[in-house]
Amino acid sequence: MVVALVFVTWMVPTVVFLVTGIASGMGASGSWSAFLEQASGGRPNPLITGVVGLFPLLVIGVVLLVCRLAKSQPRTRALVLWGGFFPVVAVLVWSNLEFWTVFLPEKKAPGFPHGMELLIGPVFFAPVAMAFGMVIAFLVGRNKS
Repeated sequence: MVVALVFVTWMVPTVVFLVTGIASGMGASGSWSAFLEQASGGRPNPLITGVVGLFPLLVIGVVLLVCRLAKSQPRTRALVLWGGFFPVVAVLVWSNLEFWTVFLPEKKAPGFPHGMELLIGPVFFAPVAMAFGMVIAFLVGRNKS
């Protein structure tokens, strides 16, 4: 399951890129060729920006390890996992939409400060959203146990 969560998180920029390309009128083949061009050396590379999104998953893993050491219930740990994962994915989708909708279909990188959302979203906003989601999930799980 961990591999699936990592894969989903890593692929968010790619999926958002392709969907944004299709929605901007490039069509499926145009979006795919633009993605291949971007992934083969363009900046920003959707595959590399997806790696930054893995940082919040590392934090979720540490929290779950602490929960396991504290002998929490498996149901509570599962709720905490999902309570942290969904906000992370939501922030990643939002930050990628903010950039790729400006980038496509012209494929010209917009000037500063655009592009910063690809770093600020996963590193700063996603952990905060994740923390809120995990606390809410923990409280819900504790009350149901």
